[in-house]
Amino acid sequence: MLVAFLYHLIRWPLLMFLVVLEPFVRFVLSSVAILGTLIALMFRFCLERTQFPFWLTLMLSLGCLGALILYYISIKLLASSSPNILRA
Repeated sequence: MLVAFLYHLIRWPLLMFLVVLEPFVRFVLSSVAILGTLIALMFRFCLERTQFPFWLTLMLSLGCLGALILYYISIKLLASSSPNILRA
């Protein structure tokens, strides 16, 4: 019972914090992902720069998409009811 109470005591403020920041996080991460992909493709195919780190830029852009997916998963997990471990 005490563990469930502590779980809910931590879960609700963290959930509200993530929900309030969601529009900002979504805008920043999706913008970086789209712009990074477009810049990487532009430098790769339009400009003949051999020193440009194409794969690094592309992986960082995909990493931003992965971070956004993890952000939404964490919101969904915190918004769901208590996990099976706490159920008696």
